[in-house]
Amino acid sequence: MRYLLVLLYIVAMLLIIPAWTVDDAFITYAYGKNLLAGSGLVFNAGQYVEGYTGILWVLVSWAVLALNINIVIAAKVINVVLLIAGAWFVYKLIPEKKPALYLALLYLMPVQFLHAYAGMETILFQTLIIWAIYNAVNNKNNLHILIALCLVRPEGKLVALVLSLYEWKRGNRLILLLVIMAIEIHVVFRYYYYGTILPHTYDIKSNGIDIYELMVLGGVWLTAFYYLYKDSINERIIYYYLLLIIAPVLVAYHEANLLMNYAARFYIPFLPLIIIIFYALVLKRLYLAWGSYVIVGLLLFITVITGMQLRSNKVWLAEHKHLINNLQKIGETLKGSGPVIAWDIGAVKYYSGSEVIDMVGLTDPGILKAGSVPDYVFSKDPEYFLLPSYSRDNVNYPKYHLPELLSDARIRNFSHVKSYFGSRRHYHILKRIDQ
Repeated sequence: MRYLLVLLYIVAMLLIIPAWTVDDAFITYAYGKNLLAGSGLVFNAGQYVEGYTGILWVLVSWAVLALNINIVIAAKVINVVLLIAGAWFVYKLIPEKKPALYLALLYLMPVQFLHAYAGMETILFQTLIIWAIYNAVNNKNNLHILIALCLVRPEGKLVALVLSLYEWKRGNRLILLLVIMAIEIHVVFRYYYYGTILPHTYDIKSNGIDIYELMVLGGVWLTAFYYLYKDSINERIIYYYLLLIIAPVLVAYHEANLLMNYAARFYIPFLPLIIIIFYALVLKRLYLAWGSYVIVGLLLFITVITGMQLRSNKVWLAEHKHLINNLQKIGETLKGSGPVIAWDIGAVKYYSGSEVIDMVGLTDPGILKAGSVPDYVFSKDPEYFLLPSYSRDNVNYPKYHLPELLSDARIRNFSHVKSYFGSRRHYHILKRIDQ
């Protein structure tokens, strides 16, 4: 009966959570598409920039596309399967099976399905972490999982190193050496292929520090080292630190913007580990005293908060689906065109195949290094501008150099040809007059 409850819960989440896709997911798909076409690991042919988060998800996209399967649907299916697998690992890692079932349900909170549907590598990273921990606890071969962690996200290398230290302590010293070797090979590949040691995404996303992220990740690392070296770290440090981070975690989950869910996206992968550690140090004691009501209450509490988040963003999610539909139509319209200057680049690039100049700079570092952004943009000899706007009647988007471009006299060589309207975000297309 309890397992039927879990199944019904999963089905309910699959039906309730909107099947959305974030535009950044299409950036990864575009890399996979170009790799399949023989252009290499690039966003635009001949431009070697590491604009994806992790090479493993690019390779997964490449494999799906090679099988001629719809990547948008396949990514959601893969992520949901991985999410359910992660819940199974959480269940198996907790000895007391009744609370383990409730905590597995807690792990399957709605925001998890939101990330699974988004199409990014977040859930893959999360599942690899909990899978690696399950293998370590059960003395199973972990090398392939640790190497996968090195490739799924930049911080996956740190996770792999922490778990490799655990293997070293158990006497499996070769695993640590092989993981270090895998990291070195990836770094050397990045340097010779892209000309940089650190991921280019750090140049874009390291402008500010998320205190929630630092607190949570710091707590995870502190706890991990506690379990590696119990004799040198006081358990009370971990106990009070976990109590300290619970409130910020809940606030971040509730307040996060669902566009990329940045406030939660970078530590969502550590959610299963946080659940297990918090149970071991806090909830287990309360459970032994008060029974399963404690865990059920916590499950309901988190579900209510996340449900409030989904309800408050219901209109936004519908708008984002409309936004992606518009970007797909635009991409199909611009298929085979000359260079396109755009601010939302993923779906447009994937569906058009044209050269797309990223004004945010994620796939085009020239934007970040240009002394004059307008000079750099117009030197690309663009055929189209895809201008985002919060206004249906004119361009209202004061971000990422757009005001500079609109004030440049050379923009007069482009005329408005079509607009695509959403409920809040619109797109105005300008085309070069001499075409």
